Amino acid sequence: MKKFLIGLFSLSVFAACKKDAPTPIPPIDDPVPGTLSRSAALQNQTIETPASSVLIGQFVYHGGSADTVLQVHLHVASAGIPFSKMNNLRVVIRYEAGDSALLTSSTVLPEGNWADLVFFPKNKRVDISVYLSFPVEIAGGSIVPALALRDYYYSGPHMAYVAGQETVFSTTKLTTKLSAATPPTARLSGETVETLAIEALSNAPATITTVGVKILEPAAVQRAEVYEGATLLGMADVSGVTTEVPISVPVEAGVLRTFTVKLRLQQITGALSGTNVRTAAFVGYTSTSGIVRTNDTLRTGSDIIVHKAVPQIAVQQIAGQLANGAPTEVFRIALTAPQWGSVALKQLALPLVWADNQSNDTLRLKAPLVSFGGSDVTALCRISKNGGDTVSVFTEGMTVIYLTATQSPGELVIPAGETKYLTLTVTPEGFDAAEADGFSLALASDAVSTSYRYLNAGSGGFTAKLFSSSAPPSNAAQLFNCIWSDLSAQSHSAVPGISSADWWNGYLLYSDQPTQIFVRH
Repeated sequence: MKKFLIGLFSLSVFAACKKDAPTPIPPIDDPVPGTLSRSAALQNQTIETPASSVLIGQFVYHGGSADTVLQVHLHVASAGIPFSKMNNLRVVIRYEAGDSALLTSSTVLPEGNWADLVFFPKNKRVDISVYLSFPVEIAGGSIVPALALRDYYYSGPHMAYVAGQETVFSTTKLTTKLSAATPPTARLSGETVETLAIEALSNAPATITTVGVKILEPAAVQRAEVYEGATLLGMADVSGVTTEVPISVPVEAGVLRTFTVKLRLQQITGALSGTNVRTAAFVGYTSTSGIVRTNDTLRTGSDIIVHKAVPQIAVQQIAGQLANGAPTEVFRIALTAPQWGSVALKQLALPLVWADNQSNDTLRLKAPLVSFGGSDVTALCRISKNGGDTVSVFTEGMTVIYLTATQSPGELVIPAGETKYLTLTVTPEGFDAAEADGFSLALASDAVSTSYRYLNAGSGGFTAKLFSSSAPPSNAAQLFNCIWSDLSAQSHSAVPGISSADWWNGYLLYSDQPTQIFVRH
């Protein structure tokens, strides 16, 4: 008999097979051989690395008619994975009686082969399990172990290779992007402000464990909160630029989840007014194999400028027919203060466009009257043209009307939780019905944001301007279409040149408001 010891790098003989036993005399008749098969207890699998002691293969041997010692040959077939990324091979032999034999190798040979001698009792079941460790991350590829048993006494294969289970290597990757549900750039106030929404998508089952929130100005924020829909998932106090909000949300592969970040604000007063709390977010997650990962790509939301209170300003539609000589309300806006704070209006600009059709008529708008909250406040305001002198008649060539509160108290205050209507009434003159003469008035917003917070007087002392100090150099102050206050200063003042620093322009305050068009029919 020729012994078959190819690939053998250790000899372990258990139970009935002693180390110094002489070579047995072959039996006269060959025994009935046992059978080797792949175990149904382990299925093909996908794993994530690094990982230790992964069960990569499981086989079952049913003993034949005689005790025997067989060479166990293992071959690991690798698809795209170098064997240098594998170590700590273990082959565990478990007998029916509960005893076991442990065969180990610190490495897998470059060819993926391993062999050893094992005792197999007759007519008994033996489970053979193969374990490997993967100390580094393997992003793709697969391995399949195959097991063969060769008779120790006779040359030639006793049982052919049996292919085991396939192990596929994958890395859980969670990708994010800014959601379309993210609020647009805006000025806001209130106890809780929604700043952004982030979408998360995973290529494999995972658990999102944290949402990192980075706030441009954390001093204005008390707490960060993370929601999915209306469900609060987690919150954390804000103490620095980056705050990690712990959550625990299982995500399925390919299922999009959307998380909303909200900020609970500090009390917005003084220097905190006008703070931009623009927020960015990233996501931390854990794979099903327990590996902690982070998608640290910041998804940044829009500018969110916060105040103690912010007014809502909306144009109210008015029927647009003119009658010469009849006082006509030609512009009306609704000014609403939030429940948590009053606001004040200093100035509004209304662009004016004339429609003098066919023959050249003399179009005029006379006797302007300003009403606020149902009361005539014309005497408390000044009406000026193009940011210049005050006027009592609007004539062709005038392109903008400024309504400015000048007389004590120098502002129009909308109390918290209330809505007041500001209206402009004029008396038309010279409009030809046959030619459909007319005009239009609009509400002009401001396109830029500045740090100008103090009131100063403009041309003629009637229009208001803003600057970074209460006493600007000559012509340094800037004219804006809308000037308002959130009343956040401890000592509020609406007097130009000595005002408090809680005045703002109309940047982001309103947009896309309808134009009022009036035509002589």
